[in-house]
Amino acid sequence: MDGSTQADDATLVTRFKRGEMRAYEHLFDRYQARIYNYLLRLTGDAELAEDLTQEVFLRAFTEVRKLKGEINFSAWLYRVATNLCYDHFRQRARNQRVTTEYMAQHAMTDTSNTPERQLLRRERTIHMAEALARLPMHYRTILLLKYAEGMSYRQIGAVLSLSEAAVTSLLHRARMELRRLYSIEEEGGESHAVL
Repeated sequence: MDGSTQADDATLVTRFKRGEMRAYEHLFDRYQARIYNYLLRLTGDAELAEDLTQEVFLRAFTEVRKLKGEINFSAWLYRVATNLCYDHFRQRARNQRVTTEYMAQHAMTDTSNTPERQLLRRERTIHMAEALARLPMHYRTILLLKYAEGMSYRQIGAVLSLSEAAVTSLLHRARMELRRLYSIEEEGGESHAVL
């Protein structure tokens, strides 16, 4: 996220704290789809992602007014989303997995390629989704923030309350584990570069 969006967010948060409902509506419009998509990739469940997204914005509505000083609204919102997701899984005492069907349905296809290449790409996407689903939640989270949400190490650190060095280390371990799981998914197939 660029500095101008962050500055605009800060202005909207300030206006909302003063009681301007329209400012909250702008923040909601800006982030609702992003938070939903992030939670959908994290949980693999559209209904759960919708419920958690509603809870994120309900929390934002009630809690942002209590925050002191200037905040990075985007990082704070992703942190709320991540924590709610973790809380959900702890409460339900289960480890929800990312669905292979979602990843396969959303796999990019290149019509300029042959059908065989498209099939191979789709199979690789399925293997990647299966490997991603088997990752521990904290590894899955950091990979999604980096590669699906396009966040910088600093932004990820703000979301997860980690230093940039800790983000670097955790991201490295997550990539290594994903590579290991991907190679298991590919068992017997040719090796492919991953991340």
